[in-house]
Amino acid sequence: MNRDNNKRLSRTGRILLISGIAVAVLLGAWFGIQAWLGREVTKLLESEPLNLDGSAYITDVGRVRVDLARRSVTLHGVSVKTQKNSRTRKQGPVPVLEARAEKVSASGIHYRKGRDTVPGALHIRSLEVTAPEVIFEGVPCPEGDTCRTAAAGKRNKPMKIDIERFGISGATIHAGIWEGSEKNNFTAEGLDLTLLHLSFGSGIPKETLRQADSVPAGVSAVSLSVRTLAYVFKNGALKMEADTLSLDSGKGILSAGRLALLPQYDKYQYAVRVGDHTDWVMLDVREIACSGVSLPYLSGHDMLHADSVSVGSVEIDSYKDRNQLQSPAFRQMLYTSVQRIPVGIDFPVIDARGINIRYEEVSKGATVPGVVTFTDMDARITGLTNRPQKPTQQYRIYAEGYMFGGALVKTTLSLPADSSNDRFSLKAEVGPMSATIASPVTEPIANVRIVSGDLHSVNVELSGSSVKAQSVVDMRYNNLQIAILHKKDPERERELLTTIANGMVLHRDNPEGGKLRIGHGFYERDPQKSFWNYLWKTSFAGVTDIVM
Repeated sequence: MNRDNNKRLSRTGRILLISGIAVAVLLGAWFGIQAWLGREVTKLLESEPLNLDGSAYITDVGRVRVDLARRSVTLHGVSVKTQKNSRTRKQGPVPVLEARAEKVSASGIHYRKGRDTVPGALHIRSLEVTAPEVIFEGVPCPEGDTCRTAAAGKRNKPMKIDIERFGISGATIHAGIWEGSEKNNFTAEGLDLTLLHLSFGSGIPKETLRQADSVPAGVSAVSLSVRTLAYVFKNGALKMEADTLSLDSGKGILSAGRLALLPQYDKYQYAVRVGDHTDWVMLDVREIACSGVSLPYLSGHDMLHADSVSVGSVEIDSYKDRNQLQSPAFRQMLYTSVQRIPVGIDFPVIDARGINIRYEEVSKGATVPGVVTFTDMDARITGLTNRPQKPTQQYRIYAEGYMFGGALVKTTLSLPADSSNDRFSLKAEVGPMSATIASPVTEPIANVRIVSGDLHSVNVELSGSSVKAQSVVDMRYNNLQIAILHKKDPERERELLTTIANGMVLHRDNPEGGKLRIGHGFYERDPQKSFWNYLWKTSFAGVTDIVM
């Protein structure tokens, strides 16, 4: 009796023991294979330097976890940096890179080996990079140098790579990039990026061609948010900033709390310290919101489109000192610059509110700048594009606000969208004002003080091309008197010239003697001066035809 029971217990025990051993072996093998694969991945990443752009970078991995069930690999404490001995006298200096990330994880990995003319394929369901920090320092690369050219090496077999979802969260980037002799610095903080259906590499061969078809890198959707972006260029003289930038191509939304162009020197020292003959310009744009956004290459064409764009406020401050050496460079027309944007743009409506513009200019030989201001302006741009359907298509800029703080101004500027068209037009209305408010402009620039005058209305119609333009001006005023000032002593009046000007040269009223004078002005463009200078000079030629 006891012997039979011992036999039955022994048989059951043996079955349980064998089952336990089998499970333990399988689990051990399962986790052992995962651990072995983790070591192999670590060895693969750390054994040989990574060769990029002819420079060697070494990789360090704190811990690797492989999950065969999820087909995933997770790297903890990853870092990549330039190999110390990668700089040689023969090759010259190489860029310095230091990059680290808390975690890099890839899941849903599937690899298919290529054969014959069929390329290999790597598919990843999700690739996530957590809290990366990248510090990059480039090196000067003179024209004709090969420091940016990757070293020739063995060609890899073609491979197509597809990533369903690629994400970066909490990234910080600091990069120093050289362009000739100028070093530019780029910084991004608090960057989150998501790309959907990212693919690049060689595609699957078309049956009709029976050969590999090259497929460029592509992505179906982009989501981006950045706390701050900064780009410092012109050897530290100018800085571009963006705050609270957000993009979601799936929802068609793009917004920014602020976009700004900020000179890093004050307006009186900029031309001297920078030395490239450019004007001091500060631009600050806030509360930008775009809806119905379609990004180029995501929607099957090369157009950047937005159904509507709204801007909350714009501040523009510009300063020119003509005592400094002026740039001899050719200045493009405003519409030519738009036409030459390499990517197509299509913005049916752009609304901007709260625009304030200040322009200061010191004329040659003077020390005090003339000042022109436009305040509390609202503007609407309609039909802005550089890919028009018709050669005669135009886009229009409507603006309304105050000039010199007191005169109401309404303008309509029509510009050509097609590069084959070189005709533009302007219509402007200026409301009633005292002529004396223009003295801050006329005194420092022309040594002329406006003593009195009531301006009832001004209507300007201007048309032209990139070569010459004409204006027709209807300006009605009365009791206009001026004083001509000494150039070296602006406080002193040149009495004889003032008497001659007011008594013999200047028309004090319009209409005068019941007759209305209409001014006609002609002006040939100076290609070294701005488009706005061109408009002002052409309009002023018509005003002069009335006044003198």
